[in-house]
Amino acid sequence: MSYYVKRGNVPHKRHTQFRQPDGSLYHEEVMGIHGFAGIQSLLYHLRPPTRIERILSAGADEARYEPPGALRHRLLLTAALPPSGDAVGGRVPLLANADLRISVVRPAEPMTYWYRPHDYLVIPTGVLWRILPDDGSDQRMLVVESDGGHVEPPGRYLNRQGQFVESAPYGERDIRPPDALDTHDEPGTFEVRVKARGQVTRYLYARHPLDVVGWDGHLWPYAFNIEDFEPITGRVHQPPPVHQTFEGPGFVVCSFVPRLFDYHPLAIPAPYNHSNVDSDEVIYYVAGDFMSRRGIEPAAFTVHPNGIPHGPHPGAYEGSIGKDRTDELAVMIDTFRPLRLTADAAALEDETYFCSWSAAPRRREEGGPPMTGKDFGRFKDTVEREFMHHPVVVNNAYTAWLAGGRVPLDHLRYFTVQFSVFSNQFLLAALNRVINADTLEAARESKEILMNELGVIYNPGERPGTGAGPSDPEREGDPALVATEGTVDGGTFRFRAAHFEWLLRFGAALGLRFGDMGKRCHGNASTTFFCDELFRLYGSCNYNEAMGAAFAVENWAASGFWKELIEGLQRVKAEQVPALPLAFFTWHDKIEENHREHVWHELRECYDSPRFRDQAFLMAGVSILCDGDVFRQQLAAVGWPMLALRGVGGFSGVGLLRLERLCLAAPPSRAHGPSSSSRRRDPARPCANRC
Repeated sequence: MSYYVKRGNVPHKRHTQFRQPDGSLYHEEVMGIHGFAGIQSLLYHLRPPTRIERILSAGADEARYEPPGALRHRLLLTAALPPSGDAVGGRVPLLANADLRISVVRPAEPMTYWYRPHDYLVIPTGVLWRILPDDGSDQRMLVVESDGGHVEPPGRYLNRQGQFVESAPYGERDIRPPDALDTHDEPGTFEVRVKARGQVTRYLYARHPLDVVGWDGHLWPYAFNIEDFEPITGRVHQPPPVHQTFEGPGFVVCSFVPRLFDYHPLAIPAPYNHSNVDSDEVIYYVAGDFMSRRGIEPAAFTVHPNGIPHGPHPGAYEGSIGKDRTDELAVMIDTFRPLRLTADAAALEDETYFCSWSAAPRRREEGGPPMTGKDFGRFKDTVEREFMHHPVVVNNAYTAWLAGGRVPLDHLRYFTVQFSVFSNQFLLAALNRVINADTLEAARESKEILMNELGVIYNPGERPGTGAGPSDPEREGDPALVATEGTVDGGTFRFRAAHFEWLLRFGAALGLRFGDMGKRCHGNASTTFFCDELFRLYGSCNYNEAMGAAFAVENWAASGFWKELIEGLQRVKAEQVPALPLAFFTWHDKIEENHREHVWHELRECYDSPRFRDQAFLMAGVSILCDGDVFRQQLAAVGWPMLALRGVGGFSGVGLLRLERLCLAAPPSRAHGPSSSSRRRDPARPCANRC
């Protein structure tokens, strides 16, 4: 390390006589790196460290590797690995090249021997060590062994004297050297294993090898807590080198820790797409919610090889806009030689990960490796955490604002136009779901939704048409009267029962015309993006993606979404537009009330299906909720600044940011279609508002 540490007793001057109480000499040992030109420490033993009783071979330290195959991104799922062996013997090697090896281990037993590695772990080469886990402790370790040299703080963090510079993300006070020295002097049989030159050799000693009475120098094992890494942030997204923690020959180690996001008014916190020209990127996910990934569980590895681009998952890029912090915790290892995948890693791989950026069909059965040890209670807890407590569900400040009823009519018109685009584009997603259904039963279930959207009134099991209320055909399409349960089989079709026509009547009360509503060219970039994601995920040909997206969206709607809209619209109706018809919203709220009663039963049916794969289900659900958050944020960016302009809000830093967004994405000031010269375009997509 970069500074001097002393433990125990050492002589006044190095390489001079240092005697034990009986008059014999202590045995000095120099342990250093880079020959005699690097940092070193001096250790003083009771006996020569070279005194060995027996030498045995422990076998070659080799891993079986998979053939390279096609270049693709990989996801390795290690969370379910059982505890095994000790901190060395239980290691599962995953990736390696000429410079390093990356492994995981969940030790189940203490090490009965000490270990003197040739490679770096968290301890310098040459240091004897062992790990004794506490009884009952469940440990999981990421192991990075350096084959080509030593792991050190990045050179740019140190000055010429070896002191950490002020701009470094950590310093000497964060480094924890050994705090005590225990000297052992007992007889017995003690084993030390040395890993060098591709094999492990066992050395047996007749006396305890940890017989050091003192040591000093600059080379010593130390602990550094990742939570002591102080993240470097900026106005715009910062590149990975700001997260660098260590460097070794041929690789770097970076720490992604909880931090504030970028603060430029137009910043995109999520990382941009990146082509690894010279390095492979490995990320080990420890805890939290990684901002650019969807459906990645703790203890998983992503491997993004050089030669092909990688980037944030669908929805994450736009979904990060407006967020102010991340709580992720992960370790990234970038290597400058290509990594090889071991056979152990191949057995843990989710082979569908490479297509998580697109709607490409999954190669393995329904989007993931076969599930083992299924536990519905645990999965239900995950769904509640990831879906039911997603920010767009539990902290939808936009619908909460709408519920207050103080909505400018200009914004209500804008909201209506965007909602009408969603309503019509949903027809395409619903049709795609029908087409991609994997069974006739599933196709019919999807047709129920599609045909009802188009105007077929649910038949609740009585004579066709009788469930719709009065026999007057003009009244049969009234959403205040039509059934919310039943089947379209045997139902009655009415033009006026189409959901879009219900929304047209709502818009008409606000001065909107047919030509102003429903067409894709009326949607802003975020609206059309959300609709495209619905088409991709809700209408996916992958069973688990389609079910995950549908479950997430339906439960978002059932969580109070419609009720908050209705509450605000009722106030608008009472105070500003008495003729405003609300049946479109109240009908959907009744539908979601019915759905709420069956939510966990439906999830259990899905979970018990032999086709079910939890990772694909969760990834699709979280993705669609994040996409919905983008849609919500764009509406909010237009609506909330109007509050500030009307004297309801304040001009805080956030308020000013929203005002700037108003200039970029304001709705039309008059209720006219996209041909109106007053309509602004989203600068990010100049053609977004063109048919």
